[in-house]
Amino acid sequence: MHPTDNIRTSNRHGFTIVELLIVVAIIAIIAAISIPPLQRAREVANQSFARSNVRMICQATRLFLQEFNRLPNDIRELKDEGYTNIPIHRTLPDGSAIISNGYVYQLIFDENEMQEHVTFLRTLGPEAEDIVAAIVAAIGRLPNSFLVFARPALPGRTGCKLIYCVDGAFFSVTDPDCEEVQLDMFLEIWQGGLRAAAVVLRSDPDGNGKSIARDVLPALRAADTTQDVFDFFDRDGNGKATFAELKSASQTKTATATESDGDALAIMQGYLQWVLDDAMQVGAEGEDVDDVGVTFDEWTGDPAALFSFENLCDLTWASVSKKGVAKAMCAKLEDAAAAEAEGDIATRDEDLDAYQNQRRAQTGKSLTEEDSAILDFLIEVRKPNDDF
Repeated sequence: MHPTDNIRTSNRHGFTIVELLIVVAIIAIIAAISIPPLQRAREVANQSFARSNVRMICQATRLFLQEFNRLPNDIRELKDEGYTNIPIHRTLPDGSAIISNGYVYQLIFDENEMQEHVTFLRTLGPEAEDIVAAIVAAIGRLPNSFLVFARPALPGRTGCKLIYCVDGAFFSVTDPDCEEVQLDMFLEIWQGGLRAAAVVLRSDPDGNGKSIARDVLPALRAADTTQDVFDFFDRDGNGKATFAELKSASQTKTATATESDGDALAIMQGYLQWVLDDAMQVGAEGEDVDDVGVTFDEWTGDPAALFSFENLCDLTWASVSKKGVAKAMCAKLEDAAAAEAEGDIATRDEDLDAYQNQRRAQTGKSLTEEDSAILDFLIEVRKPNDDF
């Protein structure tokens, strides 16, 4: 039996402990590399909702102005007077803005505030030129002009677009904080996936984790592995893996699990919960993305690429407290990568042995016992595989 056969049913009767540990490690790894497309789907859903809300607030403000010959004090007044039914998660303490579905919305008609947006947008370059021109023109039409502004409550998580309506014209521009936040988030999630996989394999009650680890990459590269894991998360079988289904997978108890494999499942589920609740902060600020998900064709990425020397260097850098030591250890991984690229496996293995010697020397010093053991396991997974 292949370790990933029938993974979706979570039927443990056909698995040995070794096979189960491999399966659980693989689920953690593939979940890690599948986060970027899920995050993109999340952004698209939230941004669509935000554009709709901005349009609604903009139209409601124009109607209010026509009827009362003045602008509303804020978005809450629009809602209280029945001009909009936008759901409000909460209002900022100073009353200047509301938060709905992961975005912050503000109605602006103060010249100084408008000018602040102009100053900020000019720093974004050509992408924002049209918005700047529209706001400058609106300032010239005060007091009978306004702008509606929406921004992600958590840039890089709940969204990446800044959305404007200026006197009925709509614009959007990328939040400059988004890219860096997402790169850091994805790196943290990928590192967490590697750590979770390593901890799972180390949990083998017979102490054979290292030998088991060597079977992980071939299993990852098996033709049906990614499909099997996708099916595991697509719990209702409709061809889409959603955030709600990932959350369910992180909480479901498996009645047939033994104490040993139950520990492995708990590690994987704890990792998924951390990804959703802490790293991605799914559901923050009134966000509702339970039904947002991806199809198998969007469930992209090479799970084996997580074990590249570059990613192992990133994890080393994150784990070793003395950055000079981390740099020296990464240099050995870079040497190993260069040797492998030239087909010189003997030299590559010498470089990896040198890395391992440095790791052992730093254990209990600039590297914790746990992090050292995890790095050791990952090198053991990677070392026998020279076809990257």
